[in-house]
Amino acid sequence: MVPVASEKPEILILLPHGEQFGPERAGAIALHVRDVTRASRFRDRTRIFGTAVARPFEGFDFHPLQPAWHGLRGRNIGLAEQLLRWVRGRRDLLVEVYNRPNMFAHLAARAPDLPLTLRLSNDPRSMRAARTAPERARMLARAQAIFCVSDFIRQRFLEGLERHGQESDRQKLQVTFNGIPRTLAAAPEKKPLILFVGRIIAAKGVADLVAALERVLPRHPGWQAEIVGTSLTRRKREPTDFEIALRERSAHLGGQVRWPGYLPNEEVMARYRRAAIVVVPSLWDEPLARTAIEGLANGCAVLAYAKGGLPEVLRGRGLLIEPAAPEALALALERAISDNGLRARLQGEAWHDYPFGIEALAARVDAVRERVLAGLRKAA
Repeated sequence: MVPVASEKPEILILLPHGEQFGPERAGAIALHVRDVTRASRFRDRTRIFGTAVARPFEGFDFHPLQPAWHGLRGRNIGLAEQLLRWVRGRRDLLVEVYNRPNMFAHLAARAPDLPLTLRLSNDPRSMRAARTAPERARMLARAQAIFCVSDFIRQRFLEGLERHGQESDRQKLQVTFNGIPRTLAAAPEKKPLILFVGRIIAAKGVADLVAALERVLPRHPGWQAEIVGTSLTRRKREPTDFEIALRERSAHLGGQVRWPGYLPNEEVMARYRRAAIVVVPSLWDEPLARTAIEGLANGCAVLAYAKGGLPEVLRGRGLLIEPAAPEALALALERAISDNGLRARLQGEAWHDYPFGIEALAARVDAVRERVLAGLRKAA
């Protein structure tokens, strides 16, 4: 490998094509990159690359890219190829690929000496270029480090690798949870509000939530629920039949259930501050669920199905629900609303036991970066 020559190499972050690094439409990955970069001691030498946006987040060295070859290889590969053209053979830098193993694989094949890391926010077994154990073993051997959003994701990456790769390579797998900046000096005053934030799709358990609200809210007229999110995508500009049906189904609850649609992150945070209860009823194995951490950061009582990485976040801090069913969710909501002591205890645990601060996360990421860069300098 050609070593890094500079004593202060740059960090280049490559976002997936679907992520928009700006306040209007930022997703979980873009928000994570914004927050970690802001808190990182490498901030002054970090460049962020991704899809062009009308208004990027201010205060960052953001470089919009137009995908190359996207008609042939797809937009994500096109972004990776365009980054290589920007790099122009330099090796005095570290490229961090976010949540796209196929982008990592393209860079690895096209630039064998380029220092690379990968951050995984989803199950790699469902992603292009990482579905099989041999693919993941080759990726691990090539990477300087792979950051996993939870131990659940780390274990999924390792599945089937017993016969592939070397044990020393597995030390490159690092668990770094999402971090959420806590800007409040004290726990906020809560309103009788139940909050859901996420995409309006079946896997997020929105139908279970509506069914549970139908059972619970009529007995508690002073409580309201807000379901924040949308089923809209860049390609589909109308709500899905799934979302329309759920809105119509909840209409008989009157003003107790509101659907404000997609909201910018600042407005979502304002709702977290008011919400007494946050619900994460995901039916799929959530890699981690940023929404659960956002609820903890704002001192909410967080209720969630025990799926995927959610127990790593909520065990001892929230209420984990099993089985994942509307009846169990309704029972948990009834308890959290009716039992003021339980609700206050959950809110207190969320506020006082909060290990997901952005400074601690950035320090862990920076420590891995420093080890990688030190190793490259030593190789020189």
